[in-house]
Amino acid sequence: MYKSDKIAEKIKQVAKSNQIQLKDMLSELKLNKNTMSNMYNGSMLKADNLAKIADYLNCSVDYLLGRTDIMEVNHPKNQNLTERIPHKSDMIDTDENIQLKLVGKTALGTPLEMVANNCELIRIRRISKSNIKLYNTDIVVKIHGDSMVDAGIEDGDLAVIRPCPVAENGQIALVAVDGGSTLKKFYLTDGGVELHSCNSTHKIQKYGYRNDIRIIGTFVCTCEGDIIRPY
Repeated sequence: MYKSDKIAEKIKQVAKSNQIQLKDMLSELKLNKNTMSNMYNGSMLKADNLAKIADYLNCSVDYLLGRTDIMEVNHPKNQNLTERIPHKSDMIDTDENIQLKLVGKTALGTPLEMVANNCELIRIRRISKSNIKLYNTDIVVKIHGDSMVDAGIEDGDLAVIRPCPVAENGQIALVAVDGGSTLKKFYLTDGGVELHSCNSTHKIQKYGYRNDIRIIGTFVCTCEGDIIRPY
């Protein structure tokens, strides 16, 4: 998992290399002057604030999180970060004996409160993407709704989520909003956050920074599996 003090140290290093004063950066971004000390003490930044800092430092969020050694933001202009997920008939058998927590259900429409299933374990048999490695820290949620059908994510599907506090624009993410959760394409805008469906009958959901918004994780794939025992 990501540690706030490690992220803070990375921010400090990048700022120093660019001759940027941290207090000036925080002031210009209208962030609390104690942001860095809070991070060193274990307080994790919200996704939108981490993205602001990454943009200010002209580096990628992934670099600050330690997920890559490449500092530069390097997304091709028209890169599609959320390519269509294969249909169920294209599900791929997996030989990995991996068991993930089935933590609840999430909405594909408006945010829905995540409903705990006593953290049942599910043994993964098939996944919707090839060349995907699953980790035992990944979680599974059951999908409720039809707003992501054009991405191949349907009502009743099991979705694998990789816990992570940030997402790139256009990436499908599990987002907690005001006590509920929803799976959508995530976009950070000047006015707040937009959550886009992959179904033309659903409207864009727009939230300001006053809303309690938190990224739980990013979408990996859909899966099929067998519940083996309560966790």
